[in-house]
Amino acid sequence: MPNVVKIEGFLLKKHRLSGQDTVTVIFTKEQGKISAYAKGVKKITSRRSPHLQTGNLLIITLDSKGTAQYVQQTTLVSAFGQLKQNVRKVEMLYFFLFLIDRLVPEGVPEPQLYNMTKQFIIELNKAPIFTRSEILPYMQEILLILGFSRDRRSFNETVQLIEEIIHEKLPLSII
Repeated sequence: MPNVVKIEGFLLKKHRLSGQDTVTVIFTKEQGKISAYAKGVKKITSRRSPHLQTGNLLIITLDSKGTAQYVQQTTLVSAFGQLKQNVRKVEMLYFFLFLIDRLVPEGVPEPQLYNMTKQFIIELNKAPIFTRSEILPYMQEILLILGFSRDRRSFNETVQLIEEIIHEKLPLSII
């Protein structure tokens, strides 16, 4: 892999480190789920800080040093502003990103799943309301793409299967 790459991805989550640094988890089409350090991003003068919000679609310039990757620059493609004005939609977005984070292994490209994620977030952004029944086909598609299941199940059966796979309870209270 070249030292510096420019890549599109969704910010799944971030972890604050001591000082001014953050570890970001990004879901990309080409590299799958990756972790990258964002040095100095908590400084008030950081130009990357406003972009690095969960659920944002970004163009990210990454620099690789050994096995670590570092966020050099970010360009905001979309913050999905309409979505983030609705608490219920934000909860759905966080639930979906939680699923992607827990089910997708790091460093494994999943272009079909990336495209489906993009479609889901765009649809969620445009929809006036979004319910459990509307997220269920996406949950089932995640399991199908990743090879965990070949059949369609009820919402409760799908939740139970995911919980068995990730060995933890899903935060269903948010959806």
